Amino acid sequence: MTQLIAEKRDGRAHSPDQIQEFIRRLSRKELPDYQVAAWLMAAYLNGLSPEETHALAVATSQSGRAPDVSGLPRPLIDKHSTGGVGDTVTPLFLPIVAAMGLTAIKTSGRGLGFTGGTVDKLSAIPGFRIQLSPEELGDIAREVGCAVAAQSADLAPADGILYHLRDATETVGSLPLIAASVMGKKLAGGADIILLDVKSGSGALMKTPEDAAALANAMLQIGRASQKKCAAVITDMSQPLGASVGNALEIRQAIQDLKLGMQSRLGRLTVELCRIAGRLAGCPVQPESVVQDGSALGKMKEWIAAQGGDARVVDDDALLGAAPVIHVVRARASGFLHEIACSHVGEVVRSLGGGRKRKEDAIDPLVGVRVHASIGDRIQSGDALFEIHANSDSDALRAEEELLTAVHIEDTGCEPPTLIHNVIGLEG
Repeated sequence: MTQLIAEKRDGRAHSPDQIQEFIRRLSRKELPDYQVAAWLMAAYLNGLSPEETHALAVATSQSGRAPDVSGLPRPLIDKHSTGGVGDTVTPLFLPIVAAMGLTAIKTSGRGLGFTGGTVDKLSAIPGFRIQLSPEELGDIAREVGCAVAAQSADLAPADGILYHLRDATETVGSLPLIAASVMGKKLAGGADIILLDVKSGSGALMKTPEDAAALANAMLQIGRASQKKCAAVITDMSQPLGASVGNALEIRQAIQDLKLGMQSRLGRLTVELCRIAGRLAGCPVQPESVVQDGSALGKMKEWIAAQGGDARVVDDDALLGAAPVIHVVRARASGFLHEIACSHVGEVVRSLGGGRKRKEDAIDPLVGVRVHASIGDRIQSGDALFEIHANSDSDALRAEEELLTAVHIEDTGCEPPTLIHNVIGLEG
């Protein structure tokens, strides 16, 4: 280990065998944290080559027990988002691609920080089982065409160890380490096609489309070197993607979007991601057709029921429940909306109880915020900007003051942000 630290400190490259041995010993907990932390800082400062990044992702992917996907219809699709606020794509993406005749399987994490987690959102559906064995995950995907489960501690466990130390040593922002972390888990999942939704903007890790594209290319290099079909979509996170932020609210929003033809920002992005997945898989069915003929909605019911959830929520979203206090936040000035700070909205939902600061924290699925305006809208004083769903009037009033700091209204007009900046990997 001291040799690896010295090599990376001096800007030299590791061989794949060295990285494989490093991850093997890390997984067996044979390395002291201080040595791993020293290596992470050296890697953060001096970087990793594409070959080293690929080797790190592959070694991480092989560090645990992966789901058995050998008997599933191929090609098998996995989608990953780098995270954001109001990003409820997965609960829509899965039933749509399944209705198109494809097979999608996904392992997802719980939310931490101001971004929500897919596991928490789906857990807002009464009875929905998110803790599945690898065998159950495969059986449901085979039966329905899609399945999702909470990420097991057995899946790429070396990544969990590295992430904990990256978080403690301020090395999370390393592009190669991010790419290897994401793709290590994707490779472990066994999919043939990997679709990446890489966010850019104030509510994303990568603040500009250029930085997002750099991360996307690093991840695509790993996927292609592992003989996976891959594409990346650079998408906007300068404002919440969906009109709802909060677990039950986001599920309700997803159901409404599917019923209303996917016309919202969230809906349009999901349809485009499904179209790209279909193109990578060579599928002639278009996502709009399965939305319009109702088969995607039917597949959503089938999928929820298969995972133990109450599928009646698709027809009666009141079964999701509601927070006891609903409070409308109104604009205090007129003009054009120039900014909705995503991180502020996400932090407000977390402070209401809809997110967690520590992994062991419990969350309230019913609290959250509905966003009534978008960047570029003309606003009149008194117009509704937000709708707070809270457990008490005092919680709602505190949230109102925070939310008003998230918006910026000016006299001059502005254009709404581009939803999709770029698609990488579909050339030819």
